[in-house]
Amino acid sequence: MIIVLNLGSDDQAVQQVLDGLEEVGLRGRRLDGLDRPVVHVLNGPSWHAKELAKLDPVSALIPTSGPRHRREGRRFFPYHFLAWSVLLLLVLSGLIVLSGYFPPGLGRPANVLIEGEHTDALWFFRGIHGFLDLFPAGSGSFPMLLLTLIWLAFFLLPEIDRTSGRSWRRRLPVLLVGLFCLFGGFLLSLGGSQ
Repeated sequence: MIIVLNLGSDDQAVQQVLDGLEEVGLRGRRLDGLDRPVVHVLNGPSWHAKELAKLDPVSALIPTSGPRHRREGRRFFPYHFLAWSVLLLLVLSGLIVLSGYFPPGLGRPANVLIEGEHTDALWFFRGIHGFLDLFPAGSGSFPMLLLTLIWLAFFLLPEIDRTSGRSWRRRLPVLLVGLFCLFGGFLLSLGGSQ
């Protein structure tokens, strides 16, 4: 965070701001070579410096990315959300290309006017079909709602995960949930109608 002082503030006003920073547990330094005195907050949670806006010599507070960004990295939204969206679009476009080059239909042509007793799910819908087969026929829209919630929870796992640290051992429960979702989807796609 940058603390901008009023034009014409003297060294005593700068020292008052630096003392105020120490009172809230922060450390700062004066930046020289500007037309007005400016203090840069160097460490700690800079939101504590908002209390200094009440001081007379302080003109403005300018937030910077600072230590939180360096410590925690990019936030889930919008950075990881955009990355997952791009990945999802790439996977979907790959599936569309594969379904165009390798269409199903190695048997007789389907007659759309006659519905067979058992129609096979296409290979890219087998996981969803296998999940829906787990529920009785009269379940209504509950299975689709549950499937939608599972997909949302899977893609929002980075935001749901609030463990600190970068070690995979600390994130083991969330990692296991993600692997369980992937492995379950794979098994359901094998067990779906073929």
